[in-house]
Amino acid sequence: MDARTLPRGGRERARVPGPARGAEPRPGGGVVHFERSSLRVRVTAGGMVFCGWDGAGPEPSYALAGAYPQADPRAVLEPDKDGGWRVVSERVLVTVTRLGAVEVRTPGGVVLRRDLPPRWWEPADGAEGGAGSRWTQRSEVLKRTRGSSAWAGGRPDRGCAAARTGCGTRARLRSGPGAAHGR
Repeated sequence: MDARTLPRGGRERARVPGPARGAEPRPGGGVVHFERSSLRVRVTAGGMVFCGWDGAGPEPSYALAGAYPQADPRAVLEPDKDGGWRVVSERVLVTVTRLGAVEVRTPGGVVLRRDLPPRWWEPADGAEGGAGSRWTQRSEVLKRTRGSSAWAGGRPDRGCAAARTGCGTRARLRSGPGAAHGR
């Protein structure tokens, strides 16, 4: 499944989060606010990372067998260069650029995962028809970490499918409320 197979109809307006406007600390990380969206970043004591756009929480999660682990009380949200933000913990470093790209790194600086900012489409003002809003997010994962990275993320009330696009890159696509997760 990829963006070409999603239903279309009517005029649409493409959206991205926009520039970062500020952030607020929360246990294990914090929330970065953008012009048109917000991103919650949370790191657990074991080094697992959760990133959720627009109010998505870490639970329920298809990636976890039980309850979500406790947030790392030592993880700190702090300003980063060029208007971005970062969550610094003992096990991982999560950077969020001012336009919404996210990188997860080891303490030594090796990039484990890179997510480009999400993009979504909404019906244009006065547009008739269409299937409502849809979104996509492109991710890159190092070859040696595929299948073993401790990562969870998403958007509220929306299923998510991952389509392999080659070279360790995956595009996460909205598959709709209550829909099964693709493989």
